[in-house]
Amino acid sequence: QNTFWFGPRFPEFYHHVEKLPFDQHWLLALAAPRAYILCNGLDDQYCNGNAAAQSYLGAKPVYEMLGAADKLGVNFRAGPHGMYAADWAAILDFADREFRGIKADRRFDELPAAEKLH
Repeated sequence: QNTFWFGPRFPEFYHHVEKLPFDQHWLLALAAPRAYILCNGLDDQYCNGNAAAQSYLGAKPVYEMLGAADKLGVNFRAGPHGMYAADWAAILDFADREFRGIKADRRFDELPAAEKLH
């Protein structure tokens, strides 16, 4: 049971996620109103795509409340865990839009169909 990502108490919550004292969208909401983009692979063996989508949706109201709805972005690509050219392209397009005022030829608020998220 590797805990270096989460801390030594994390195994206490295996199969008991409802008892976790926090949820991932809180971390995203803490970044508001700063620019933040989530990049995920649809076949990521280490990350739950639906959880990532729900975290994005859960943090979005905080960004909206602060008048920064467009500063929270999401990008899903085909493929497994890792940082690939498609991820970097999305991150750089998002950064160009947010920090350089360059219009992006893509949207950062579109989620895949539910059946593609697992």
